[in-house]
Amino acid sequence: MLSIKMPKNREITPEKYAGNISGKSTKRNNANGMEKKKILVTGMYPYVGRAFACFMCRWPDRYRTDLAGIKRRVLKETDFSGYDAVLYTGMAGSREEFSEKCTKLYKKDALRAARAAGLAKKAGVKMFVYLSSLHVYEAGLHMITAETPVCPADARGKAELYAEKALRELRDDTFHAALVRIPPVYGYGLGGCYRRSARFAVRYGFFPEFGRKRSMIHIDNLSSAVRGIICSGESGICFPQDAVCAGAYEMAAAAAGFHGIRLKGTKLWNPLLGQLAERSRNVNEIFYGYLCDQSLNVPAEWIEVKSLEEAVRKAESGW
Repeated sequence: MLSIKMPKNREITPEKYAGNISGKSTKRNNANGMEKKKILVTGMYPYVGRAFACFMCRWPDRYRTDLAGIKRRVLKETDFSGYDAVLYTGMAGSREEFSEKCTKLYKKDALRAARAAGLAKKAGVKMFVYLSSLHVYEAGLHMITAETPVCPADARGKAELYAEKALRELRDDTFHAALVRIPPVYGYGLGGCYRRSARFAVRYGFFPEFGRKRSMIHIDNLSSAVRGIICSGESGICFPQDAVCAGAYEMAAAAAGFHGIRLKGTKLWNPLLGQLAERSRNVNEIFYGYLCDQSLNVPAEWIEVKSLEEAVRKAESGW
């Protein structure tokens, strides 16, 4: 069963609230007689897809969100006709990102994204949203502005840039494609750099006080931004992120504070973090990362969770 991980007494499942899972669209109207906007979600980042489907359940009279598998046979059999938009959630980062197996998976994911876009365009879908990432930029780069050129240094970035190029070639007056370059995602039940730093802070009560900030996005903000992008119906490149950019220590302190722990900061490790980041992918993800210029962010009304404290509370509690 497809479901997003939530507290047992508050679990929401897309099957119950977000429509069928077969990828076959059916016409439905709301109470005002207006036709619902129908959205098909597919891709290799199931957490984001399921979370988006649950997020859209807030407007059952305005949107119908279906989930479809991404395997080649399932994708070929999926009926895209009747959908207003398709959301493709690209493959998430992996701890084995530099392995040969993972490299092949990233390439396969890019090909599937291009194939899904081609099938959607052929079926008459007007809007295709592809979740890419900041990995399309040079590794080790800190600040990203509108003038920063793409220069992927790893397999993930190269694959995503290939998919972006394929989508650009498909765009025309009747088929719009939005390329959404997202920073690391965090939320309830999701692993990653935020979860590892939060666990460390809660368990040990101290954390390296490293001042470098980075861009992140809470899953509710990402879902809200994607909803805004779909409703706009426009092509382009989007850079959604939280309204407040914070460093690893600030986020760890907020997580510890939620659990009633006053976090102690230490700068003793700071001289070693740069060396450790070169050897450890975990250290690099937690303390170093891309920082997007806030001027590139989506409209403020598309960002639902405004403060760092509220975002961390939701990431820790689910609500």
